[in-house]
Amino acid sequence: MRTEKKYIQKKRKMKYFIDATIELLESDINKPITIRNIASIAGFNSATLYNYFDNLDHLLYYSNLRHIFSFVNELKQKDLSNENIKVKIKTSWTNLSKLCYFKSEIIYNLIFSNYAKDFERILNNYVQIYEEDYDKDIIEDVKNIFKDSFLNIVFEPIDLFSIEKNLSENEQKEIKDLILTYLQGALARQENDNYKMEYDSFINHMNIYMDYMLSVYDYSMDRK
Repeated sequence: MRTEKKYIQKKRKMKYFIDATIELLESDINKPITIRNIASIAGFNSATLYNYFDNLDHLLYYSNLRHIFSFVNELKQKDLSNENIKVKIKTSWTNLSKLCYFKSEIIYNLIFSNYAKDFERILNNYVQIYEEDYDKDIIEDVKNIFKDSFLNIVFEPIDLFSIEKNLSENEQKEIKDLILTYLQGALARQENDNYKMEYDSFINHMNIYMDYMLSVYDYSMDRK
């Protein structure tokens, strides 16, 4: 009983800090995103925060996970059950591209942060903290879709494509590595005012890349 009570208290306090971080991130007030400011909004001192999070980056990673739920909601509105695997890949990729354009810094953090390697555990913790705030179906969809990586939304259809095309393990790894490398560059470019693209150009550029990737592997398999 005592353990259960401590667990509930832990979830509650983590939620206070995450909510405070989100409030500060979305505030119009020009206030730095610091541990001290977040703790102040949450109603605790900075030392208390470190009982639940390693550092500011760890807390920001938790705070950024909320965007996953709106992403899945949008994807659920499209019935892809009868579509071929290429359509599924490109639909997921286009939705990801939209999020990359509007939330480039956040998506970069979710994919390339040091905490990305611990994605599954952090997502499960987040879901437990906010389980009362989301519909059970959307929670199950999020857990099923993302599993061990944020990029599973794209990598799972790529795995199906790889099976369909009989790609080797090395070829599967190669296509995923190429996607990761491209995404890293595309996201970094959006954070650079000298190279930032307009919305239509960015989405078009992302789609052209995926079309090219799929056509290359189509051609390669046909030649075998």
